[in-house]
Amino acid sequence: MAKKATKKAKTKVKSVTAKIMPGSISTIEPTYSNFAQVRVGPADTTPIFCQVVAPDESDMPAVRKKGYVDAESKSVIIMPTIIAQALVQAMRSTIPDAEEE
Repeated sequence: MAKKATKKAKTKVKSVTAKIMPGSISTIEPTYSNFAQVRVGPADTTPIFCQVVAPDESDMPAVRKKGYVDAESKSVIIMPTIIAQALVQAMRSTIPDAEEE
């Protein structure tokens, strides 16, 4: 039984250039952060946003013993490193330097 030769149709893929705009944020609860730690892996970057509250006098012995203040983690975002680089560039171009003010 002979096999029939099949011809593959060539299809052209059209590329479309479009902006990406965030959707509504009205249902997202804002998160306050006054400290961030960034972890960088081979493929992604993970900022961990925290809220640090100054320890009161009763907490000071534990802080001295541990050598650090606990910060409450509020949000963890995992993103491709290329997106993190674009975010850093956008922040540098839009946030004024403290020295300029």
